[in-house]
Amino acid sequence: MRTNGIVLFTFAAVIFAIIKAIFFKERIIALIECLECKNEISDTAYDCPKCGKVLRKPSRGFFGKIILFVFWIFLLAMPVLFGIVYYSASTQENIASGLLVGIGMYL
Repeated sequence: MRTNGIVLFTFAAVIFAIIKAIFFKERIIALIECLECKNEISDTAYDCPKCGKVLRKPSRGFFGKIILFVFWIFLLAMPVLFGIVYYSASTQENIASGLLVGIGMYL
């Protein structure tokens, strides 16, 4: 009976470790040496905390790229939307002035 409990506990610990590795993406952090001051720093650091040397540039994630794309679409569409919606009138003069105000938002 005692052997079955140990096997079951070991099996559960292995399953838990696999699930944790998959969902939490745990990784071992290594120490590297700074090229300028020879200080030991994490390999995930963007710059050295001692001398300030930039080791690598931060990269934008997938969600950040989507937000940036939506922002640029909104920014480019805003003058047209502002001109059409806000100054929607039957006269050509009002439509033209609305488009000019929308384009003026860029300047």
